[in-house]
Amino acid sequence: MAIRKRQLASAAVLAKNAWDDEGDKHDFPNLFSFLRDTKYDNGDARTPGAVSIFTSQGVLKACLNDKDQLATAFVEAATLHELIEVIERAICDDCTEWRINPNVKKPTF
Repeated sequence: MAIRKRQLASAAVLAKNAWDDEGDKHDFPNLFSFLRDTKYDNGDARTPGAVSIFTSQGVLKACLNDKDQLATAFVEAATLHELIEVIERAICDDCTEWRINPNVKKPTF
């Protein structure tokens, strides 16, 4: 089977459809802020984070990438719903092990 070329959205379409769901903001405030906020509480600029969800040997896992602090954390759970809840807690608790990547440099603009 041949691979079909995808129709890619333009930047204008992507900006128009940006994620801004009030329900998600209410249900998962830490995750919403992690993925969307461009400023810290004190007003300092920040680069929004990223979350990748995947499976490994039948276990749901997520990689949290704090792009601003160049740190990464991994979490896992039995169900997708549980994984989202674990991510929500992991973003702001002091128990999550965040690893700093010394080989990555923060971009300057």
